[in-house]
Amino acid sequence: MRRNDKILLAVVVLLTLCWWHYLDSKPDLPLSTEIDADGLVSPQRAIMDGGNQHVVAEDLDQKDAKTKTILLWNDYAFIYQEKYEPVFQGCAVSACQIVTDRTRAKDMDAIVFNIATNNFAKECQGESPDCEIPQEKPPHQVWIFHTLEAPCQVFFKAHKNKDMLSNSFNWTFTHRKDSDVYSPLGVIEKREVPLQRDFYEVARKKKKLVGWLVSHCETPSKRELYVKELQKYVDVEIIGKCGKPCPYKCLEYVNNTFKFYLAFENSLAEGYITEKFYRTVNLDVVLISRSGVNYTELGILPNWHINTADFPSPQALAEYLLALDKDDSKYVPYLEWRNHYVSSRGLDKPYVSWCDLCAKMHESPRRSQVYSRQEIIDWYYPPGADRFRGCKIPSDFSGA
Repeated sequence: MRRNDKILLAVVVLLTLCWWHYLDSKPDLPLSTEIDADGLVSPQRAIMDGGNQHVVAEDLDQKDAKTKTILLWNDYAFIYQEKYEPVFQGCAVSACQIVTDRTRAKDMDAIVFNIATNNFAKECQGESPDCEIPQEKPPHQVWIFHTLEAPCQVFFKAHKNKDMLSNSFNWTFTHRKDSDVYSPLGVIEKREVPLQRDFYEVARKKKKLVGWLVSHCETPSKRELYVKELQKYVDVEIIGKCGKPCPYKCLEYVNNTFKFYLAFENSLAEGYITEKFYRTVNLDVVLISRSGVNYTELGILPNWHINTADFPSPQALAEYLLALDKDDSKYVPYLEWRNHYVSSRGLDKPYVSWCDLCAKMHESPRRSQVYSRQEIIDWYYPPGADRFRGCKIPSDFSGA
């Protein structure tokens, strides 16, 4: 063998030995570990991409995940009925089950208490046979403070018959974005396939200017007084229990008849924006909104609606509406965005963030702080001289 061949062979052997030593010194790639906040070891997949190692969380195997049971304690018909099942279908984490049988309370992973109803106000926790709220809380169980109502419509602050429960809530499950589980009463989503509707044609078919479908005639937001002031400057047709009967199906009549629709909330409070807004997004009307929320923070852009908060008075709003009525090039853009977006809130059932609740149930480690009664009250009923039982007092019209 020639000298050069011997040198080449020696180099190959040396490189081979170095390679095997390098591989032997590396950790196995198929499985790596990560320590979570509780010091628990969780498996992960290690994958190779272009020579670089990346560690990604192992996907939750839905078949192997333990189903979490969630008991709806009281007055759940608004958010849950059997006909809505399967409510967790399509969720990224779907291994959850809704239960409504109170006798199974001690075995549940979570109990949701709807604190806003008159029935719940009458319930008690104690030795009396009439008191059904559990007096003991299993260590594994989560108790959830739930409401989709504004604070000035809820009298939880005055409840005196459930002290242990009031000091034992782990999570909040409400319409407020700073809840542990955020459940807005609707979401506006981008359409997978945009529409190509001619909204100039829609505008030309409208026969009346402003419509308002309303059933609560006196409200904490004093919206009825705002509308009364608005009517001095522009025609507003009130239909429903607080006005005249609809000539046919109310929402269909609204859709066919009016250029503008009043989506006014009965209370002005943090995060409180309801079906009055979300269900009418899908109608051919420009929404005039009034609430206590920052719409932009909720992903609702200024050019999607006309916000009364942007006008110093009902008269100023009326002048703007009359100007839009005379100029379709300024009116139509308030509708055209709906070619690209749609509201998730249907007309026939509520929107509830079941997927987020189920995902929270499967958190590892599960974060289950305990709120005191005072912490809950201070959060849900914000104080202030410009507040009434936690709701904002209007100040932008003469009758406020």
